[in-house]
Amino acid sequence: MQDTAAACNLALVLHGAIVLLLGQAAGYAFFRAINASPQDAARIGMWRMSHAATSMGAVLLLALAPVVPRLDAASGLSAFLVAVLIASTYALSLGTIAAGFSGHRGTTAKGPWSNVLVYGLYLAGALGSTAGGLVLLYVAARSYLRP
Repeated sequence: MQDTAAACNLALVLHGAIVLLLGQAAGYAFFRAINASPQDAARIGMWRMSHAATSMGAVLLLALAPVVPRLDAASGLSAFLVAVLIASTYALSLGTIAAGFSGHRGTTAKGPWSNVLVYGLYLAGALGSTAGGLVLLYVAARSYLRP
């Protein structure tokens, strides 16, 4: 059992499981939105996006859990990669959930406060996931090219 745990980044597994449950909760909200007002396509679409995006964020974290320990990365770089992937996944997931509750898309940093919140979460998630993607690309290329 310890060999399996050592082969996986358990922080990614734990947070992937939490985000997966957030995605399930968004799925229930999506279902309720459909039944509450089937003509409100905008609200239904926001909950659909929240459910799908949050579920995919969870799958990303779970898929990377066995990969990250195998990469040729310094421990600090690996820790940064894990932290930024987890943080950006939460930011994007919570942004989509806030968008579903508020009905705001968060495409500009203009009021009301709920729109600014969604915008901030999306911005934090986008910057974090871009940083994580660049680090992942670097360590994956380094691991692939190592002798």
